[in-house]
Amino acid sequence: MVLIQFFGFFYLTYFIGRGLKVLTCINHKNYVDKYFFGIKENFFYPIYSLFFVGNLIVISNFFVKSSNIFIKIIILLLLLINFMKIEKIKFSIYGIIAYILTPAILSISTIGSGLHKDMLLYHLNYQNWINSEKIVIGLTNINGRYGFSSLHDYISSILWLKGDFILLHYMSITFYFVFFNFLLISLLSKRNDFYLSSLFILIFGILDNFGVEGGRNGFLYLEGVGKQDSAFSILFYISNILLFTSIFNKNINKNDFLMGSLLVAFSIQLRITGLITLIPLIYYFYLLNKKEIKSTIEKIKLITPITLIGVMWTIKNILISGCIIYPVEVTCLTNLNWYIPETALNEAGHIGKFYNTFSFNESLFDWYKEWSQFSSNYSISLNFIASLVLIYLFKVLVYKKEKTSTSVFRRFLPIYILINFTLWIMNAPAIRLGMGFILLTIGILGIDKHSYRSNF
Repeated sequence: MVLIQFFGFFYLTYFIGRGLKVLTCINHKNYVDKYFFGIKENFFYPIYSLFFVGNLIVISNFFVKSSNIFIKIIILLLLLINFMKIEKIKFSIYGIIAYILTPAILSISTIGSGLHKDMLLYHLNYQNWINSEKIVIGLTNINGRYGFSSLHDYISSILWLKGDFILLHYMSITFYFVFFNFLLISLLSKRNDFYLSSLFILIFGILDNFGVEGGRNGFLYLEGVGKQDSAFSILFYISNILLFTSIFNKNINKNDFLMGSLLVAFSIQLRITGLITLIPLIYYFYLLNKKEIKSTIEKIKLITPITLIGVMWTIKNILISGCIIYPVEVTCLTNLNWYIPETALNEAGHIGKFYNTFSFNESLFDWYKEWSQFSSNYSISLNFIASLVLIYLFKVLVYKKEKTSTSVFRRFLPIYILINFTLWIMNAPAIRLGMGFILLTIGILGIDKHSYRSNF
């Protein structure tokens, strides 16, 4: 029964995304399969779907509650649009593995799953607000945690089934499908620019099952139902690896920038730490500007989608919390009558104290000694270092170095990882909140795919 339910949810998500694709082709005579970063567009359909539905609810919530029938009608219309372009089903080994076997295996995770503790703390209540009311100004005055609202909450608000939250779990494992499908696409084609990175991530995932205290090295894991940590980590990893690899291989074009913008915007809407991905995106745009963009109008067209989404999301943040970026106190507008001074600062302080954040007033060694005593931080950190060393040795022994990029941005990559690490330990150094940059640290070992030749 669980298998059938997840297949139904997954393909509903897939065809909403496909409906958006068909909709964009209505004014064109031919329905053309596009490729983004060398990957066929249908890979991105589940991302299209969740991103669109989430932002549709955000926009409509300025005026109506998410349970409004208007939202359901739009989703239904997108499903019906699929009939405007019917394609023959083509069977392949990849298709069977990706679209039948992988969802079937992921659906097993439903057995024994339970709500994440943060769902009971604030997520469920916030989703109920979205579901029953239009946007409430100053909502963080009721519960400071509401300021951490993400696009995940907006999507989740329409997935309640009379007290049953199974669809929220199905949404979570849909992100896992995207992740494993990305690895599969990369590994089945050795010519793919992401082959070596994906191979190292696969090895990292295998090593997750071994080590101190039985394993765990920072690889993805299934959390309790309703939490967006894994979803963010997946989008953070994929968006960064796509952008960095394309920059290093000088594969720069407008379509890939638009897709990169969508992925970056989605990750930011899941967690504010996704803002750092604007660095490679902006550099990508800089290279694109030098290579292809010939007019100001073209520039405006390219940056308009992500800009509009950013403006809308910022307005939502201000109305709910009084802050542009919550809980960064310096971005809070103290002249707003619904903002209570230092609300964000106090919330950030509570989070920092709970997770034992690093302070420049102490040495890194002393901080680690105390931090490693919390939960399984010690064993996971040791296992991560061991996995990193083993994968690096594997690369050195199996792949021969031929050529190294001398670009300034190539030399910036270790600094980028260091910035991620610093922000992590200074804000909320929980392993689950660092999975994205942990994956990226492993993935970038294989980012110079064309600079290595197998010795075997």
